[in-house]
Amino acid sequence: MPDPIRQREQEFEEIQRALAGQYSLQRELGRGGMGVVYLAREVELDRFVAIKVLPVALSMRTDMRERFVREARASARLSHPNIVPIFRVGEQDGIAFFSMAYVDGESLGERLRTRGVLPPREVTRILRDVSWALAYAHAQGVVHRDVKPDNILIERDTERVLVTDFGIAAVEDAATNITGAHEIVGTAQYMSPEQASSATVDGRADLYSLGVIGFLAATGSLPFDGKTAAVVIAKHVSEPAPSMAHVAGVPSQLAAVIDRALRKDPSERFSSGESMAEALSESGAAARRLPPALRLWVDNRDPMRGPYSAWSFAFGFASVMQLTGGRGHWPELAVIAALPIIPHMIFRARQTRRVLSAGHGIEDMQFALAEVNERRREEMGIEVHEGRTPVLKFLRAITTAVVIGDVILLVSIPRIAHFLGKPFYEHHTTAVRVAFAAAGILPLVLVPMSMALGVPLLGRRFKNFNAGTVRERFWRSRFGIAAAKLLRPKDARQAAAFMPQATEVALGSAAGNLFTALPKATREQFPELPEVVGGLEQHAAQCRARIQDLDRLYNDAFNETAVSRLRGSDPLSDDSAISAQRRQTVEELEAARVAARADLSRTVAALESIRLDLLKMHAGSDASRQISTSIEAARELKRGLEIALGARREVSSILRPPVVAD
Repeated sequence: MPDPIRQREQEFEEIQRALAGQYSLQRELGRGGMGVVYLAREVELDRFVAIKVLPVALSMRTDMRERFVREARASARLSHPNIVPIFRVGEQDGIAFFSMAYVDGESLGERLRTRGVLPPREVTRILRDVSWALAYAHAQGVVHRDVKPDNILIERDTERVLVTDFGIAAVEDAATNITGAHEIVGTAQYMSPEQASSATVDGRADLYSLGVIGFLAATGSLPFDGKTAAVVIAKHVSEPAPSMAHVAGVPSQLAAVIDRALRKDPSERFSSGESMAEALSESGAAARRLPPALRLWVDNRDPMRGPYSAWSFAFGFASVMQLTGGRGHWPELAVIAALPIIPHMIFRARQTRRVLSAGHGIEDMQFALAEVNERRREEMGIEVHEGRTPVLKFLRAITTAVVIGDVILLVSIPRIAHFLGKPFYEHHTTAVRVAFAAAGILPLVLVPMSMALGVPLLGRRFKNFNAGTVRERFWRSRFGIAAAKLLRPKDARQAAAFMPQATEVALGSAAGNLFTALPKATREQFPELPEVVGGLEQHAAQCRARIQDLDRLYNDAFNETAVSRLRGSDPLSDDSAISAQRRQTVEELEAARVAARADLSRTVAALESIRLDLLKMHAGSDASRQISTSIEAARELKRGLEIALGARREVSSILRPPVVAD
């Protein structure tokens, strides 16, 4: 029996080799009946994309291949903030694929499976955004016909909702349809009655499916369910949907919208996605910049912070008194005062381990702390600004002086009593009592007054430092980075955040890590591999820089052309010597741009080949001969590219568009 894991590895390698130089596959995101989706880097634009690939077995079938292409075309014609855009449709070495925007987040299905029932305001916001997306698609003549939670994505940082996977979309104005008007397609639990009965389908079928999603998100159960798909479909056709009017915790307006969307007769539902979106109330929940796990990590306070502080203050004050009194027990008291640090560190370590288990990395933690601290500093700036009047400055100075004086007085009481002695107290009893009364009463009056007037006693610098800056500095230090590595669970899922990094750098780093992880004896067989990888990485960076320079020159040439056309002449169509020179310059620049992009593609493909060979070696395959071949091919490629790059640099130095005086 074939090993499914090994089959997936072979499939990944086959697809990567076919797309090498154009895309660098990172990992599998998911798979369904119509294809496998991978996270990948697009080499030329150096961005993350999601690539959906039709399995080779299905691409052999004409109907499946046509349906797959139709999915891409149906989606590519849609441009809406709540629809995942399609970037490119292509076929390479028998691999049919299309690339689309990668949404860093989770599907609504995943959220429902992990959290269960969602708050009504969140349900309202999700339904409204999907309604707008479907309204736009319907206006373009596209009916989704498979609206379900797994086809609704929620962006991690912004909570933006996007609809994806128009895999069985019916294009109303298409000349031919693979899925005909009387063919049952879709997912049984979310299928409209007209879909289930093979009747004519329009956009109102999608709104019915959206009503099922709303019912599930608000109640935690489906309106129709059964042991088999046939039973579920029969219920959709014949049974009325349960009413949400009396469901506890669901606002009447949201319940009414869902009930109307679940009507059997399409004419009784909302006429369009716009009308359904308008019927949904606006959500008051603001878009959150930080994911929930990070926000909880930043804001979560130790519940024992108050008792710990009181403990440390009491024993710390006692140790100070022991020290000033000349007694020798202050070290023990200081140690006792510091004991709460241990449980507090354990609490923080548990919180950090939880956020690392959620897939976030040290970069995400640093970003979260920086964002929160910046917000707090802005808030404190308003508070400090309020205390800059002369009167309030004077009040702050007096209050601060009194507080500091009281602290010194408390610490120095034993020495003061010893210095003054009993006779002084007996002769100046009233003065001493007044002084101590003033020392006790003044802070009780001045501190609340200062707080009521918004006077910051500690000053802006100290408050800014205290506003999480210590945590931010710690997690940016070497000790913090080491602590994050130590606390990160081994089975934690891959971090969600992506740092800005060129594809060649990512591939070079991955190849270097894979090579370092090999046994020493294996590494000694290929001592030149790190140098070859570094050379390819450097050359790819040079190619990328050259592409940028050529793009700038090309744009400059065409900008001059546009200006000339506005003035009534077209230098690319005139027969003058200057126009001919400009036309030749533009053609040469375009050829140079094509060549530079080809160089970059070949270089990244060589890096990709080395990385794949190292992955095969880690999987237990004997790829020694393949690695040797890849290294030698990379050397030859690098030598050829260096010669070509040197020649092209000389040519590009004379390709700058001439400046012609008017």
